[in-house]
Amino acid sequence: MARRRAVLAVSVTIPTLARVVAARKAFMNSHDGLKDALTNLASPTLLYEELRRELARAKRSGVGFCAMKIILRIDVDKKSLPVTPESDVHRDFRISSLSERETLIFSRTLSNETRGEDICARMGGSEFLLLMQDFSLAHDVFIDRLVRQWTRQRAIDPRLSSVTAPRLEFSVALSRTDEGSLDFLNRLDLEPILVLSPIQ
Repeated sequence: MARRRAVLAVSVTIPTLARVVAARKAFMNSHDGLKDALTNLASPTLLYEELRRELARAKRSGVGFCAMKIILRIDVDKKSLPVTPESDVHRDFRISSLSERETLIFSRTLSNETRGEDICARMGGSEFLLLMQDFSLAHDVFIDRLVRQWTRQRAIDPRLSSVTAPRLEFSVALSRTDEGSLDFLNRLDLEPILVLSPIQ
């Protein structure tokens, strides 16, 4: 009788957990038009609106700005996960939780390292975009400081260091007065990529 109850519990739990995983993935990529639901950074919609404004302002004033795209790549070492008789759904849930934790830690670090006048947005998944109106700080200085702070924040949660192996991909572009927002973003996608991992 006890065995039958255990089987029944598993049959109910796995579909429920699968729905939870799907709901969390949907939540991680949702926004209300202004703020990203997971990180509270600017949404893609707000970023595109601000980008059009910045391009128009730069054209009028002749003073450009900088855009930086950052992609957080998260590789989860499944062999490092605790060995338990869990289903694939349970394992997906565990991996999703770790990826969400990594995204939150980095987004908070990114928000803390940018100024109030800068626009910091999560474009979906683990892709972030910064618009910096006055980029007087050298790119390498900002990136170095960001990676160091990110490393410190990750160290607070030892589970991440033992299971995940994240890396950051940076690309930077300066605005031009003769291009629209789509051309600018396309050019940003073609810029060289700098890849960095947490500092050991």
